Amino acid sequence: MRMPKEDNIELPLLKVLNDAGGSLSIRDAIAKTKDFYPELTDEEKASMLVSGKNRLNNRIAWCRQKLVEKGEIDASTRGTWKITEKGKRRVESEWSSWTPVYVEIELPLKRTKNSKNKKTKESIIKSDYTIPQESIDSAIKEIEENTKKELLYRLKKLDSSTFEKIVGDLFKKMGFEIVDVTGKSHDKGIDIISIFNIGSGKTLVQAKKWNNSNVGIDEVQRLSGVVQNHRANTGVLVTTADFTADAKREAERAGNIRLINGEELVNLMIRYELGIRKVPVYYSKIDEDYFAEL
Repeated sequence: MRMPKEDNIELPLLKVLNDAGGSLSIRDAIAKTKDFYPELTDEEKASMLVSGKNRLNNRIAWCRQKLVEKGEIDASTRGTWKITEKGKRRVESEWSSWTPVYVEIELPLKRTKNSKNKKTKESIIKSDYTIPQESIDSAIKEIEENTKKELLYRLKKLDSSTFEKIVGDLFKKMGFEIVDVTGKSHDKGIDIISIFNIGSGKTLVQAKKWNNSNVGIDEVQRLSGVVQNHRANTGVLVTTADFTADAKREAERAGNIRLINGEELVNLMIRYELGIRKVPVYYSKIDEDYFAEL
């Protein structure tokens, strides 16, 4: 995924302020600066940091801070970005030679569909993560990825009864009422966790440790039969592995069978903080409210 290079943003930001008569609101300044990078895809423009901030907006805001340090933007008025005389002189002398330059951002968790972007006349170079927030973001994502791998590894090492307990605990966290763990069902010989959720009726959950290969169509058909015989609304098959293409098609055909593979199971455990503890990351930041009241 591409982003404008940090120092390459400086001149467009100064220019939009200069062209606007010297100042703009933060929102307008960021929006107008983005217009100088039309090659960015919608996905790249919408990319978010772990903190929930827009990645591109954060880059422009960090660039503004650098320009304040250089004396080219005046930071004395909250909510408004103003160009200084020094900034105006820089625009006048350097703008004619400016061209867009992008950096390649490699996301640790996944590569975007547009990771292989078409080549353009603009320069694209590898990012060195000079923006602190993006460095933090990259480190957090790498930690999250490692945590997911370790969590799945631990689940695969558990015995079946402990794995069933974890799945039951997860559904409790998700708001379901656990009725019982029936053990072997009389008709199909599979372990079932029976749960009830007001509004959606009875759901049967099969927690199946399956580490060596993907779960096949037979398991889905067996669960579907148990759901029907017990007059349940839904069946959920949870595994530490994945499902074959035939199994996924069968679940879709049945219409009332939900499949949760190892990857989704780990994501749900992290989302509902089961076996997971969130660790805060603290760093110092200027309190703008305090200085605005002085």
